[in-house]
Amino acid sequence: MTKRKKKKKLKASDIKNNSSREIGGVINNIKRHEKRYTIILVILFMLLFFTIAYFTFRVNETYVLNNEIYTPYKTKFTISNNKITLNEKNIMNDNDGINSKINTITYKNNTSEDKNYRIKFICEKNCSKDNFQYKKIKYSFDGIKTYTLTNINEILKIGIIKSGESVDLHLRMWLSEDIDKNKNINYKAKLIIEEMEDI
Repeated sequence: MTKRKKKKKLKASDIKNNSSREIGGVINNIKRHEKRYTIILVILFMLLFFTIAYFTFRVNETYVLNNEIYTPYKTKFTISNNKITLNEKNIMNDNDGINSKINTITYKNNTSEDKNYRIKFICEKNCSKDNFQYKKIKYSFDGIKTYTLTNINEILKIGIIKSGESVDLHLRMWLSEDIDKNKNINYKAKLIIEEMEDI
């Protein structure tokens, strides 16, 4: 008859020793791969940083260009076909000016509320005080009444735009015949839309 071996009783000291060995093994494993873990953490923090920066930039953009949506004054508008070029080809008398080619600028209120707004002319190229002859820039919306710029960044139009409304602005713009042709007449500009608190 085969004698059964007696099972060794598990002592508290054995459990303690095994636990210590396991914990020690985990710590040693972490130390061996410490560099790898550090690199992974750095990459994760960089991805998080760039993600936050990207969305912050998208939220904080301040005006409208072409067909992109921006957030001026915490509201959302769109505007298209808003680039303007004026050079020697645009020098003409007022009669020719009000019958010149129409530039149709379209803007829209994408918010759920009616908004007070203004359309501004912003010079972007050759805008120095010595060169930019803004008082020689004329414009018309209806082909009848003529206006002249009085500021470098002129407010062309103010009004109220309803929620979801899209508006076409028909603009003719030209240069007066008495402009100084000895200066650099090659102006680049844009129109932007901004919200106003009150009109």
